[in-house]
Amino acid sequence: MSRKRLLPPSRIKYAYENPTIGIHVTREEREALRALSEESGLSASQLVKQTLGILKADIDAVRAHCVQQGITKGTSIGRREGRHEGFAEAKARYRCAYPCPRCGKPIAILAGSKIAEVVVEMLADEGWGHAQCPE
Repeated sequence: MSRKRLLPPSRIKYAYENPTIGIHVTREEREALRALSEESGLSASQLVKQTLGILKADIDAVRAHCVQQGITKGTSIGRREGRHEGFAEAKARYRCAYPCPRCGKPIAILAGSKIAEVVVEMLADEGWGHAQCPE
């Protein structure tokens, strides 16, 4: 019966801080990795580490781009919705209209239009004034 070989503490510490990983690749992928390693002069470990750094940089760039797109789109949608809501609120509050005598649909009285001038003249002629006028 063979005795289990004891590892020195430095080897145990190294193995703990640098764990081994195993991956399964096809023979073609293995040969491509070996060829790339020979061409670049880097070990397989160095190639993986370099790729991780590149991917991290790419992921950070993509994330920043997506965040910027989200902010731009959200701002655009918010402005558009705010504009619609604000316009609807102002229209409900300040719009003057009268019904069409033929179809009954409202006709808006736009400020500065010929109809607005007639209405203003008519109100002045009829004596309309402030509800609580400080005469």
